[in-house]
Amino acid sequence: MKKLKNTKPKLSVPVLLISAVLVFAYFWFIDGDKTHIIIAAFLEPVAVIFALFTMKLEKRADKKADSEHKDLSDGSHFSSVQWRQDYYEYTQKHGWDCIKKKRMIPDMCIRCHDGNSRALMLMGAFFFVSGTALIFSPEPLYIALFCIVFGGTLLYKAISNYFGFSVRRWGKSLGDESEAVENSYMNGHLLVFEENSLNIGKDYVIVLQKRNVSYCRLCDIVNVKRHIVRLKKYQNSTYAGEIYQHYAEISLADGRILRCRLNEFQVGMALQKIRSLINIPSEKDSSIEERFENQIITP
Repeated sequence: MKKLKNTKPKLSVPVLLISAVLVFAYFWFIDGDKTHIIIAAFLEPVAVIFALFTMKLEKRADKKADSEHKDLSDGSHFSSVQWRQDYYEYTQKHGWDCIKKKRMIPDMCIRCHDGNSRALMLMGAFFFVSGTALIFSPEPLYIALFCIVFGGTLLYKAISNYFGFSVRRWGKSLGDESEAVENSYMNGHLLVFEENSLNIGKDYVIVLQKRNVSYCRLCDIVNVKRHIVRLKKYQNSTYAGEIYQHYAEISLADGRILRCRLNEFQVGMALQKIRSLINIPSEKDSSIEERFENQIITP
């Protein structure tokens, strides 16, 4: 069993301590205001109960995760009858994704067309046009310049993301390999998950992970396996749930490791396909990692 665990980040002060300090400060400064004392006396137990409830949820989730780690890491979960049945149904219903364009780069850029980039474009255009209009208004010039620079920056970032500038730069950097890589891609097997894609061709494996592209020759692959990330989410230091993320992990002869996030069944399809192409024996072991994400929400 291989378990990777990063250090839990230092989050803000625990809810229990915050509530205790606030209530103490409340009683100290209000100097006997009965209305505020009653409000504080009501809010403190509510905050404490909520904090205890979320702590209990987190401990229960940790206990469940610890019990599942063995089945996930040694592969017994993915070789169970139920999972194999679900996997078979998924492959029959979904299968491999289709390449929608006639060229490799335009097809990869489709994954860059996300809603965030569209929203940034609209916001950038709004600030840019507003700033241009402010130049001819009585408002100070620095406000117009700020709006133009800010809007232009947002527009550039949104357009570069939406049209896949990083993917296009990668395509130009291929040089003499570009034709071979494109032929492998266009005749390969494609898996798409959110903004990520994995293309397994006859000569190359190409990974697109949130607009970052990496690739390798099939002959350079020494091992493939599943990498699982347990992502624990917090909001203002309060436990807010967790998700499991599945990655196809490709180890290369030069020591590099490529990872592509897919769903758990797509990872199984990718591993099976790569192993069949280069005759790598099937490994049941998976690596497991824990990550933490704290979202600060302000009123």
